Amino acid sequence: MRIALHGKDPQGRSARFVEQVVEWLRVRDIDIWITDKFQRQLKSPKIQRLKLKTFKMGDNLKPVDFFLSVGGDGTLLESVT
Repeated sequence: MRIALHGKDPQGRSARFVEQVVEWLRVRDIDIWITDKFQRQLKSPKIQRLKLKTFKMGDNLKPVDFFLSVGGDGTLLESVT
């Protein structure tokens, strides 16, 4: 299974939440894709070490089975455009 993640400027609890989600997916051997922008914003050593597959908004995501948008309605709208 392949899951893509996108979000905006995670800080505090939301950054820790994303780390927990990524770890949960990783131990279940799920292929994790993350937007390059979101990965840079995370600034998490744990996430940076994982060498996740990155993509840019607008890339072809047909191979992805599930898309997780972390944030509010603006983030969700950005995710679907």
